[in-house]
Amino acid sequence: MELEEDLDKQRLQINREIAALDRENEKWEKHLQTSTNPIAKEYLEIFIKSNKELRELKCTSIAKLEVIKSANEGVMNINIIDDDVWRDILSFAEVEAKTNKDIPPSKSKAVPCFGWDDRDVHAQSDRYIPHINNIIHLPAANKDFEWVDAATKEPHLLSYDSSQTLGYEFRGTAAVLLTEKQTRMCFKPMLCAHLLLEVNKELTDRNVIQAQAKLLLANMHDPERRPVLVLTDLCEIGARWNPGWM
Repeated sequence: MELEEDLDKQRLQINREIAALDRENEKWEKHLQTSTNPIAKEYLEIFIKSNKELRELKCTSIAKLEVIKSANEGVMNINIIDDDVWRDILSFAEVEAKTNKDIPPSKSKAVPCFGWDDRDVHAQSDRYIPHINNIIHLPAANKDFEWVDAATKEPHLLSYDSSQTLGYEFRGTAAVLLTEKQTRMCFKPMLCAHLLLEVNKELTDRNVIQAQAKLLLANMHDPERRPVLVLTDLCEIGARWNPGWM
């Protein structure tokens, strides 16, 4: 209990520091827009860049605090898994993860990039589900499949108590699920899954790690069907759509 309180206090302090940096940058950016002095503008740009880098470091610190808190409780939210936790998981599972960064662009017709707005990623499912429907056409003759907003409708899709095998009890879900309409209400939704989509505004190393963890959990849920997971920012088909399988 004492550790949890200390972690919460530390997180609150870092959040205050982030808010202060945001206020300071807002002030500098206003000066940058109105300044006509090239030297002053150069230094203002340096201050703004420095503050943004410091903000990223503080955000990383908060993510680390969340990992420590989850590990202490014996429960791990999949969306806060970082490189250290992923190495622990791979060690427990005795598997090797490989990333293919040389996927060629698609030769099919150009696909328009999805226009992300300022809201959180999953808050935009009302827009990105129709976008996915428009670019990935399910067979017209087969009406048994559908794209499901798993982030909202199946929040525990990938939750799995693997404390004895992977060292953690995991909780969480994927963004989008391709499943069979008639069987989606089955006892374990993952047993109906054919494909998982993990969508993000940008593709970072941390996103890749979390997508790999979700793929591993999906295959632990259904080792016979062995579902595929695709990580994407919903832009160019090919280079920006990264499939994973086991």
